[in-house]
Amino acid sequence: MSTADMYREARPEMAALLPAGATRVLDVGCSSGEFGRHLRQVRRLDALVGIEPSERSIEAADVYDQVVRGHFPVGGSELAGQHFDAIFFNDVLEHMVEPVEALDAARAMLRPEGVLIASIPNIRHVSVTGPLVLRGSFRYREAGILDRTHLRFFTRRSIEQLFTLASYEVLRIEPINVKLRPGDSGLRGWLRILNTSTGGRLTDHLAVQFTVLARLAT
Repeated sequence: MSTADMYREARPEMAALLPAGATRVLDVGCSSGEFGRHLRQVRRLDALVGIEPSERSIEAADVYDQVVRGHFPVGGSELAGQHFDAIFFNDVLEHMVEPVEALDAARAMLRPEGVLIASIPNIRHVSVTGPLVLRGSFRYREAGILDRTHLRFFTRRSIEQLFTLASYEVLRIEPINVKLRPGDSGLRGWLRILNTSTGGRLTDHLAVQFTVLARLAT
């Protein structure tokens, strides 16, 4: 799967985090709009706005009421005065030089009871730490946790620190895409068994991403 294809997914697990009653949504890095289309199918929205740097992707994102071309937070200046119930960063923050600046900018665009929802790759995943520890290998790829366009890398703890630094309260942080399943054999099977027997202590090493639900700190 190419880097571009990664961002052309419906992401139902992210749509499920949108609180009831949230009707004004900003999707940062909306790509060609697959997430927005799914969101429109499952929720009734008054406004769905996107920000996306790729002109080609914007042309396909016709489900949005408005799509601003550019990188956030610079592109967000065109939305001055608009406020949202939820702002999504679906696999976006890791592509930014200064993600805390993006979170700072988002604060001014959230309604008082609004939430910020994000998915962020987990650098602590065994697919990264295993080769690093055993072979000294840290090789960038076309997609995934070591996507060659990633500028920042996060663990659960550093995600919490990032949001705290930007004056958010993290309501939930959950592992997703835990790749070990019943029936896995070899090392994966042993890791699954060990994780179960230790009450999930290895989950942070098995999750490809974390989802974050946060609100403005009071």
